[in-house]
Amino acid sequence: KRIISFRNSYGDQTEALLTELLKKGFRQVVLMGNAGGLNNVEVGKLYAPVLATDGHKTWTLPNHCRRVFPGRLVATAYSPLIETEDWLDATRGLSMVDVETVPAARALEAYPDVLLYAGLLVSDLPGVADITQKEEDSPMFIASKRRFFYEALRWWLKTPIN
Repeated sequence: KRIISFRNSYGDQTEALLTELLKKGFRQVVLMGNAGGLNNVEVGKLYAPVLATDGHKTWTLPNHCRRVFPGRLVATAYSPLIETEDWLDATRGLSMVDVETVPAARALEAYPDVLLYAGLLVSDLPGVADITQKEEDSPMFIASKRRFFYEALRWWLKTPIN
């Protein structure tokens, strides 16, 4: 059994990295990232992305994390520069925005047998509350991250490797 962890891959990097790992035979993927909260979410809370959209296409994610954390729709933003007032108005019905879920969904699309456990920690509210107003290593954020990894490990230990 192998565990691979990576952090701070963005957009195409996430897709390329996951694609290579999947080609090498990995079939369990655990992802944890930060998201901006757009609608019906709270800063410091964890959510499970179950639908991901880039504005043109929507992916359904078979996310095992949804059994523990509330499922939400996530959009992608390749740069904070697009998060303008017009963009915020256009995404009003979505729950969160991040830079990794849609690229991960694209990589996973060709591998329906992959088991996914993905969570997003809402760290700010674009257009409302900037992340700089909340320390990423605050006790609230650390507690949420610990809970995610505890639940992910429990899931991983119970899940047979194919």
